[in-house]
Order: sequence, then C-alpha cells, then structure tokens
Amino acid sequence: MTLTLSDAVLQRRQFSLAVNKNLRRTTILQTLPPYISKDKIAVDVGGATGHITCFLAEHAHSVVSYEAVEPVFFQLKKMMDRYDNVTAFNAAVSNFDGTSTFFVDDKRLSNSGFQDLVGGQEVRANVLKLDTAFKRRERPVGFIKIDVEGTEIDVLEGAKEIIATNRPNMMIEIYEPYTKKPLGGIFKLLMKDGYKCAYWDCKLMELVEVKSPVDGVDAVKYLHKRHDGDFLFYAT
Repeated sequence: MTLTLSDAVLQRRQFSLAVNKNLRRTTILQTLPPYISKDKIAVDVGGATGHITCFLAEHAHSVVSYEAVEPVFFQLKKMMDRYDNVTAFNAAVSNFDGTSTFFVDDKRLSNSGFQDLVGGQEVRANVLKLDTAFKRRERPVGFIKIDVEGTEIDVLEGAKEIIATNRPNMMIEIYEPYTKKPLGGIFKLLMKDGYKCAYWDCKLMELVEVKSPVDGVDAVKYLHKRHDGDFLFYAT
C-alpha cells in the first residue's frame, strides 16, 4: 500500500509561522500555559505539522510528538531543528501496540486516521499505546494533547496507567461527525475520574466550564462554532 500524493496536497500541510501566531492569539492555546508544567513531559498525539508541538515546547520540559502520515511527519520533524527539547515519531497512537490499516486523507491531509472518513488511501501504520511508550520514562507526563479524528477515547484507553499515576492535564478534540464511540464517552470517563473540563469560547474570549457529561455533549453538538472542538481536561 504505497501512498501517492499530489504536490498541491503536500503544499497544504506546511508549518506556517503566521498561522501559528494566529492560533496562539485566537484559540484555547492562550489559556494553556498554567496547565503545562516546565518540569514534566508534554505529549502531542496527532502532531500534524507541529503547530501545537512548538507551542508545548516553549512551556514544557520536553515534548514527544506523534504523527502517522509520513509526508506530514517530515514537516513535524522540522520542530526538532527549531527546538532542542522535541522528539517526533512517525507512528499512530491507540490502545494497542503493533501495526494497523490507517486511512490517509489524500485530498487535504487533514482527516487521516483509523476511520475512513473521506475515502482516503489505505496504508499500514506503526501503532503504539502511550502506557508502553512511557513505561520507562523517569520524568512524568504533565500534559497530553489528542487530535486523532474520532478515536481519541482509544488513545485514553492506551494511557490508563499514565492518567492514574501522573494525572496529566489534557487538551482533546471532540467532534461529533467523527466520534467513533458514543459522544459522551470521553466526558464520562475523565469526569468520573476526577477531571474538570472547560472549553474556550471564541466569542466570549474566556474558558467556559463543562459541568457534566451531558453539558459536554451539548457543547459538542450545538456549540462547535464557538469552541472548535478542543476541550481542556484538568486534574483536581
């Protein structure tokens, strides 16, 4: 299964300093520094071209970033030249270790994942779970960002030990059309475990508390344009 992409598609996925500055100014990123520890590792699952990775690199002790699509991973690797505390891996993250079919969005390189959301090309991807990857790390994980086009809860299932022992804060994208499992699953899983949740309201320009899993589901279903799908889960 050889991946074939046009030059036009490849040009869509380039790191842009202008885009990065705009993200920092207009999204939830501006609220995250207090939730990221300078003494701990940050993990970027679904690293894409590195916009979140480079942000995390400026606030965490170090960053480990994962991107499954090889041409996009080559862009992500450039963060390793920009920052001496970033390590990047060409791998997908889930709740198992091994290899699996992975679907690459060959039209926009933005909706790639374990689900075939846009009729993409099939490739074989290396897959790992975070509990395995960080089993022997001496420094704890303090922050995890997850954006994997609908299988975010699988990533959480593969990080049960990290969540139980390190209690990392997390930023997770939850978007209804792509969610593989019931929409409230992530909210129920983490809020039952003592996490609080909030989203950044782009109109109010402030964090809005999610008070319950039902509240979270409503925010996903009806307020997507207000928060763009990114939810902050922070340990209490």
